Amino acid sequence: MYWEALRNQYAKSADYTPATAAAQASKDLVTKLMGGGPNPYGPQYAQPVGTDGKLVAGARPLWNSDWSDAMEQQALRTELNLSVSGGGKANQYFFSAGYLNDKGIALESGYQRFNLRSNITSEMTSWLKGGVNLSFAHSMQNYPVSSDSKTSNVITAGRTMPGFYPIYEMNTDGSYKLDENGDRIYDFGSYRPSGSMANWNLPATLPLDKSERMKDEVSGRTFLEATIIEGLKFKTSFNFDLINYNTLDYTNPQLGPAKENGGGVSRMNTRTFSWTWNNIATYDKTIGEHHFNVLAGMEAYSYRYDELTASRSKWRNLICRNW
Repeated sequence: MYWEALRNQYAKSADYTPATAAAQASKDLVTKLMGGGPNPYGPQYAQPVGTDGKLVAGARPLWNSDWSDAMEQQALRTELNLSVSGGGKANQYFFSAGYLNDKGIALESGYQRFNLRSNITSEMTSWLKGGVNLSFAHSMQNYPVSSDSKTSNVITAGRTMPGFYPIYEMNTDGSYKLDENGDRIYDFGSYRPSGSMANWNLPATLPLDKSERMKDEVSGRTFLEATIIEGLKFKTSFNFDLINYNTLDYTNPQLGPAKENGGGVSRMNTRTFSWTWNNIATYDKTIGEHHFNVLAGMEAYSYRYDELTASRSKWRNLICRNW
């Protein structure tokens, strides 16, 4: 309890007795928590907590904001999968397709993915067989910060923000302040003390900001295997992977901490391409009590990674649309 922490802090000083420390804690409680902001108990209860650490008679909070609920959304998850397979002794095939749309419970979060896969193997002749395996996936993720200690962490912030800090600006009687259009006004808490997320309101800024991650992945696996003579086989295979990854982070210039510098945007694009070519010859032969096994092979490999980044601030009066 914050009142108790204040009292104990004052009690450490020789200037206070236990009684005066308790009285000072009661006097300073609202100011320490709210600064120049609204008193959650109304002006008639300037000291809502008595010197015994309990609420005074009649004191009731005029609001108790649920920040966690404000930073959550209804999350509908849709997942569809289709697959077809068949074949006989010499030839087999498999095709699959999938779609996933997960809205996400965190405000402005979500994930979509499309994926395709095919696999075909064939014994074309008695001495030659081969196969092809191809896959493709496209994904798009709305990615509000949710994995560190930043104040922009949509999960942690909602759980740690006290309910006596209102989401919307409040009148002294506990009613909402309204703008000229009759809409509620978000409270960014400039009055909040250090460590209590001053000038911050994720429910207000997240719908205007943008944080996206887009990825395209293509993979291929192919092989041919020939039996040249009895015991002598040659196999060649070629594999490749292509990954294209894009990030977009945009902070709006209208509301929130980026308002002072006119907002900002940053983009990154990475492209990773690699391929591997293998050629292997084997000879396996048994003559009487003697067994021979010979293997020879070669491999070629290539890898390339490219990255391009760009950023800009002072985007005042510009709204990000479909970057």
